[in-house]
Amino acid sequence: AIKRTQANMYAYREGWLWRSDISKFFDNIDHQTLSYLLRTKTKDQSVLRLLDRVIASYNCPASQPASQPASQPASQPASQRGMPIGNLTSQIFANIYLNEFDQFVLHSLKPAAYVRYGDDFVLWCHNEWLARTAQIVGTQFLADELGLTVNLQHDRVQPVSKRLAYLGVELWPSGRRLQPRIARRVNANLNLGNAASYHSLINQHQPRLYGRKIIWKIFDMVD
Repeated sequence: AIKRTQANMYAYREGWLWRSDISKFFDNIDHQTLSYLLRTKTKDQSVLRLLDRVIASYNCPASQPASQPASQPASQPASQRGMPIGNLTSQIFANIYLNEFDQFVLHSLKPAAYVRYGDDFVLWCHNEWLARTAQIVGTQFLADELGLTVNLQHDRVQPVSKRLAYLGVELWPSGRRLQPRIARRVNANLNLGNAASYHSLINQHQPRLYGRKIIWKIFDMVD
């Protein structure tokens, strides 16, 4: 996802983007909407009964939907909501749920480019008007069709030329680096047990000079 995002930052460097994510996404997955979407993927009743049991096993009563999803008739009471994070089926359910948004973006909003990882997403557009229109229409779709709201802390429209913070990385059309808090965490937690994975992370997202400093720090640990 980061490599695709970097490529899009360069390809559309003269354009604008909408970057956002979903507020308390897993807590606000509507059970009835998810059950309906699963029935569009398979007709096997034994599988559907099992999946319904998994969905019904968790409920987050404190969550507040943006609105009642369109797949749920207004005459029916609001259904249960929420999906446990870490459950083996959670990521699959999340992708099935947000695939509705993916299809809407690709076939209705039609941005120049689109990347989604989990519930974090970025749309690239050729100008500011298109990006702000995508933000308004896309936000409304999430509320009306999926009962979801965007996280206002991360919801922004900006020129592609400005710094984009996404998935723990800061990106520009010309390059990228780890967000400072992530770099500080790497530096503080580095040890011989995690050195290989941290070195790979640094090599992918940090300037070469920083990578050399990490190598020398590892050498000092060995000595």
